[in-house]
Amino acid sequence: MALLAFATATPAALAGGVPVQLAAAGDKIWTCSDAGLVVLDARTGLILRHPRVGSSYPLQVALAGGAAWVAGVENRFVAGALSRVELATGHSSVVLRSRRGPVFAVAASGGRVWALVGPTSHARVVQIDAHSGRRIGLVHGASEPAAVAADRSGIWIVDASGWLLHARQSDRRAGRVLRVPPGSRGAPVVALGLGDAWVSDGNTLVRVDERTNRPLARISVRGLPLAMAAGDGAVWALLLQRSKQHDRMWLARVSTMTDTVNANVRVSTSASSLAVGAGGVWVGVSGFSPRVLRVETRTRTVRLLARLG
Repeated sequence: MALLAFATATPAALAGGVPVQLAAAGDKIWTCSDAGLVVLDARTGLILRHPRVGSSYPLQVALAGGAAWVAGVENRFVAGALSRVELATGHSSVVLRSRRGPVFAVAASGGRVWALVGPTSHARVVQIDAHSGRRIGLVHGASEPAAVAADRSGIWIVDASGWLLHARQSDRRAGRVLRVPPGSRGAPVVALGLGDAWVSDGNTLVRVDERTNRPLARISVRGLPLAMAAGDGAVWALLLQRSKQHDRMWLARVSTMTDTVNANVRVSTSASSLAVGAGGVWVGVSGFSPRVLRVETRTRTVRLLARLG
């Protein structure tokens, strides 16, 4: 089963609009973009739902506890909300509302949800019970947390200085795992799955054992990772390759058996996110016409699944 990946969602990154963010499970793709929150049929690409949530600009969505959890912002990032959408009924409710800062990231796994709330320079990691929607408390330890991801091992946080931190589900403080100095495009990105965490370090992916928090391998890739997702025996990474002539975007497949790249697929340079699940690998493409692409894992072909707006 695929878990999730994360990337930062900061005001600077959103200057050109809301990047498409994805979550995949069952037979559905949940998307956040300039088109709002849109639920797609993973097989046909048909729009199944367009749920209304408690924020004008939904940024990220995560799935846990029979619900989709949506982080969003209002009024040019001065306010925001965390919304819960029931998977079975589509009923939407606001779980947390912030009037003094955005809710700009969310991660969920099992019975827990974590959200980044407040101005990005003073963001708090808020923990919520996925079944009741009740706020449990804060997870401390990160200085200026920039992004979060979660799985059964707990919460993983990247802060503005490049520290990767980890807290178990019951912990109230995250411990430092390793430091990856942030590059020109912001904080590193991480994928979780298959018992490991994968974090970008420039043009290198670092594999970290979730049980010991120790690095296991370093894999060179042909560009700067902008997003990653793990599942089905592989880690997929969106790689930006820059040159004086033009930029290129590659989708790389890294085998978790050999810790080597065994496929590279060209994708749109506007690609902004990845998800693995619902029977495929999915790429979110941002811009004036946000859309979702499907990557056939056997043939490495890329086709349009749906246009979001």
